Formats: sequence, C-alpha cells, structure tokens
Amino acid sequence: CCLKAQILSAVIPNNLGVVCRQTYPELRDTTRSTFMSILQPDWVKEWKESENALTLKNGSTILFRHFENGKMQVGANLGWFFIDQAEEASEDIFLGLMGRLRRSVPRHYGILAMNPNGQDWQYKMFVQDKDPQFANFDSSSMDNRDNLPKGYIETMLAKYPKDYTDRFIHGK
Repeated sequence: CCLKAQILSAVIPNNLGVVCRQTYPELRDTTRSTFMSILQPDWVKEWKESENALTLKNGSTILFRHFENGKMQVGANLGWFFIDQAEEASEDIFLGLMGRLRRSVPRHYGILAMNPNGQDWQYKMFVQDKDPQFANFDSSSMDNRDNLPKGYIETMLAKYPKDYTDRFIHGK
C-alpha cells in the first residue's frame, strides 16, 4: 500500500495524498517508517517532519495524519488516501476521506490495509455489498512467507488460538 501511494504521487504531478493511522506513535513508528524506507530518495524535494509533509520533485505532496480522537484534520482536496490498519478506523473517518477525493486527477484512490475484524462496516462495504467501485483483495501471511523470520508462521500456528491464527495468519 505504501508503494502504491508513492507511485500515485510520483506519476501524477501536483497530486495530494494522505497516509493515516489511528495513533501518532503507530503512524510514526510503523506506517511512516515503512513508507520512508521504500521511498526513492531521488524523488524527494522536501521533508518537513514538524508538519508530517513530504513534497516530491514533481510537486506532489504526501501528508501523514492520525485519527486518534475519531477526527482527522486534512481539509484538502485529495487525489488519494491510505488508511493503515483500517479495522481501527470508524466508518466516519473513511467517509470523510472519501468526501475529500475531489482533486483534479485522472482517477481517485482510497486504499485500506487491515486485518479482518468480523462483519463490520469494512466487510459490509467491501465484501458483502459487492459494489463495483470497491475491490477487496484477500491475502494471508502465507503470501508474505519469504519476508518473515524463519519459523514465524509455524510458531504462530502452534502457539496461538484458532480464532487468532484465522484472523492474523490466514486473513479470514
């Protein structure tokens, strides 16, 4: 998801996107850290850590925001957004960001990464309703096996309860 967000900003000049997560420490320590670790340094014009704003050489800007109090200040016309751990987000956060997708770009994107959380609003919207505007891509830790420590999946399967492994290993 971080790579897709970067590409949307790199190939569409003057785009504006937001990467968000529930709390600022999680945003800073995981999502933003991952995002920056795969970012092409020669794309970067300016990084303003105090504003959590990254500007690319093509004029695109990427904001990093959290929604810890159930609200998020974006106030801009977005071309895309990415919610990491979207199972932590309320439907209001999602709908608020959807309402901000009004920047003049060829196509708008809302990207969510999450662990399944039962039949919640995400399940209803992305799986049950089968709205052609929304796509759902299921994956499991098995798909990422080569990037995990040796024995990680086997240990999880042996040590954790079935409901936990169904959700966090098998993506059910």
